[in-house]
Amino acid sequence: IMDNLVYEYSDIKNIFMEIEIKKKKKNIFISGAAHEYGSWNRNKSEEFVHDLSKKLIENDYKIVSGFGLGIGSAVISGALKAIYSNSSKHSKDELILRPFPQNIEGREFWTQNRKDMIEYAGIAIFLFGNKLEGEKIIFSNGMREEFEIAKNNNLLLVPVGATGFISEELWNELKEEYREDSFYLDLGDKDKEPSELIDSILNFLEKYK
Repeated sequence: IMDNLVYEYSDIKNIFMEIEIKKKKKNIFISGAAHEYGSWNRNKSEEFVHDLSKKLIENDYKIVSGFGLGIGSAVISGALKAIYSNSSKHSKDELILRPFPQNIEGREFWTQNRKDMIEYAGIAIFLFGNKLEGEKIIFSNGMREEFEIAKNNNLLLVPVGATGFISEELWNELKEEYREDSFYLDLGDKDKEPSELIDSILNFLEKYK
């Protein structure tokens, strides 16, 4: 088989790069933060994130994430439910968590922490994206940074615009690129129920994996 693929040394390097890219496409970075949930209440939003994380593990993806405000616990609980429900198929290695230190000194390493998480992944999913600054709700600048890092690393970008906030902004930025892709357009449809959005996400991943 190798005789048909390798003609010079650089071909070997390219083959290993292709293998690495394919492997990374099973690793999903989940980026999200929510002080508010837009048209969804907190319970509905957390159930959506929980069910999405569970479905990703069940479909043989691995999840890497920080403890995003308002969604971190739902990511963990959903992933662990899938893992513990079928321990013969899944393992705790399928959930990788990289918390962000909250002290002032630790915040200096937040960008590097983001780069390390994203380097491990081949796909990045973006959910919600807001935080409280003083008494005002603003878009999450941390999620914007994660989007730019993921983009520069050539990850498959999956902003779920229907969740609103910066995820909707990111979805709009990519909409022209996917203007004929019904699965991508579905990600921004606020009339869809959470279960329908999860199906759209899984279909989009399957198409581009």
